[in-house]
Amino acid sequence: MTRQQYILHLSSRDSGAICSNTQSDFTVDLGKTLHLPGQWRVQLLSFRCHLAPKDEDSDEKPCKNLYVFSDLCESSFVQDQYLPVLGNFYWNKNNDQKRTVEEIVQHPYSLAVVPHQLQRIRVYIRNEKMTLPSFADQRSEVTLRLYKKD
Repeated sequence: MTRQQYILHLSSRDSGAICSNTQSDFTVDLGKTLHLPGQWRVQLLSFRCHLAPKDEDSDEKPCKNLYVFSDLCESSFVQDQYLPVLGNFYWNKNNDQKRTVEEIVQHPYSLAVVPHQLQRIRVYIRNEKMTLPSFADQRSEVTLRLYKKD
């Protein structure tokens, strides 16, 4: 019997993570190759990160949207371009000093998985301007569900 789904918990600080990883752009080595024959889909189940505190002397507006991307999925149209987006999070908690974004996705996108063999997965995060958000010195984490489409 072949496997029908995988749940992957990925972190920017995983032991299988590449040493040049950051909280906004990280690649995780899965430790073995996942063979995905047929049609597979991916869903972002949860996302967690810690934004840097806003500099009170700065005119910069606080980040309100975060996009989570991965080389795992097909591209979708996002802000006038095609990008492999797993999810989009609106965040509006100006009084939260820790600025923790922690989301359990209630209605995840279901996107086609592009490669049929996986050894590494890259995840990267951008703000509403498609630039790097400022993160506190913490880890970013995502939970993905890969499943075989019937």
